[in-house]
Amino acid sequence: MKMLPGHYAKMAMWVAMEKVGMVPLLCDEGYHIIQLLAFTNERFLMPWEGGGICSLVKWQLLYWKSDIPSIGCDRFAVRNFIRARGLSDILVPLCPDEESVWDDVESIDFSKLPNAFVLKCTNGSGLVEIVRDKSKLDIEIMKSKMKAWLQSDISKLYREFQYANVKNRIICERLISTEDGKAPKDYKIMCSNGRPLFAWIDYDRFSGHERIYVDLDFVAQNVRSNFIKSRNGAVCLSEKPSNWERMLEVASILSKGIPIVRVDLYSENGRVYFGELTFTPGGGIETTVPFSFSQKHAQEADIREFLNVSQSVSGCTKHKEMV
Repeated sequence: MKMLPGHYAKMAMWVAMEKVGMVPLLCDEGYHIIQLLAFTNERFLMPWEGGGICSLVKWQLLYWKSDIPSIGCDRFAVRNFIRARGLSDILVPLCPDEESVWDDVESIDFSKLPNAFVLKCTNGSGLVEIVRDKSKLDIEIMKSKMKAWLQSDISKLYREFQYANVKNRIICERLISTEDGKAPKDYKIMCSNGRPLFAWIDYDRFSGHERIYVDLDFVAQNVRSNFIKSRNGAVCLSEKPSNWERMLEVASILSKGIPIVRVDLYSENGRVYFGELTFTPGGGIETTVPFSFSQKHAQEADIREFLNVSQSVSGCTKHKEMV
């Protein structure tokens, strides 16, 4: 991660706290507020106080009580959530059929899977394996990897507690084909309660990951992430998907009733495909440079109906799994 000006002392403070074992002792509010400051140089503030998107993500994580995040981040359960919102056409088909989900990797019959597919853990960002040619796959090594996935608990990594209520299972999706044979471009649309705010495109996620931020008209913005290398924004002029308006419509439908969420989509062969719903992008510490971009869009967020949850930090709680 590229550090922003003023980060060094705050990052050093976090590292020192980790070394002496203080971080696990922090209550949830303390953990997220200090982590936000250390990694983004951002104070925990609501939009009207000058806060940015990361503050909104942390606020939602701490105070919004709903079962939607745990459903939405479950790669199998979210499929019924999408169907209920009338968007079954954007689902990537499962293999070998729509009911296939495995608790035990030994029960996966690889002979019934197509030649190209994607294996995913239902609970966990990054727990993905792309298989382009099954004949070259070492099945036993793949099973060992998936067994490790099933034993993982990412809810404790950044205290993203929506993952604590998701059962680790395995699904297999059909591989989305692309002309260049690379991973499809990942269109990530940040939304608030049915309102798209801005978006970015991730390129080559598994080989030379780069990113471009765009506005809702798909105009490249002079903005970069504190996490990911930026790509030349001029390429956007020739890469706007023909179904961009449809993608914004889908993001609006899926984000309705959620304070802040990132809707990840693909566009290949003229079709929109669902990627995932992300409630805590980058653990809530992935910000933009300049910060004013994040502030501007946080002020556009529609969170009024959720403010009865909490308008300030009060009390100090600790999730039961962390005690």
